[in-house]
Amino acid sequence: MDSITSIKFEDAEPLLSQMKLSTVDGVARIGEPLLIMGASGSGKSSLINAVLGFLPYQGSIKINQVQASQISENQKSENFTVMLQNDYLFNSSIRENLRIANQSASDEQLLAVLADVELTELINSLPRGLDTHIGPYGYNFSGGEKQRLRLARVLLRDTPVYLLDEPFEFLDANQARRLAKLISEKLSNKVLVIISHLPIEGMENIFSFSKK
Repeated sequence: MDSITSIKFEDAEPLLSQMKLSTVDGVARIGEPLLIMGASGSGKSSLINAVLGFLPYQGSIKINQVQASQISENQKSENFTVMLQNDYLFNSSIRENLRIANQSASDEQLLAVLADVELTELINSLPRGLDTHIGPYGYNFSGGEKQRLRLARVLLRDTPVYLLDEPFEFLDANQARRLAKLISEKLSNKVLVIISHLPIEGMENIFSFSKK
């Protein structure tokens, strides 16, 4: 498909039998990220699942001028980078977890992106560095450290569209502010949609919704 320049929501509502959600209106364009806010349980994550084709929806969700429901799974996989809440970290090394996003990434690239998400000091403190395993038989990373590993994985991908669900969860307020600024700058030439229950400093293109 043509290079993606926008995602437009018009009265978009994921269809869930167990609840009625508010409809969403808003546009994310290159250089104009869209922040979608709402309380827990208001349907924010369901909206991303509707974009990805995992849930039916009513209203309109257009990628460029094409309904999301008409775009193939392969096209979405090629064009979208997605960070879901509690995205899986595999019981393997830091290097292998990061290279899921970019198989050809060098160690220098991995270390650079880890520096971007403020993990250099931690990585340098680990005897096995990038070979450190994540999980019950490896280093016991905190929730915030795991979240920053997920963000590093996001930054290693190069796609036109980024859909990030609560990307700054588990981070303290100051670190969340710094990394939100970093993400906005790094992805300034991409179509970016961020789902969050908290405001993000500097983002002015905002839509808020709640359960009906």
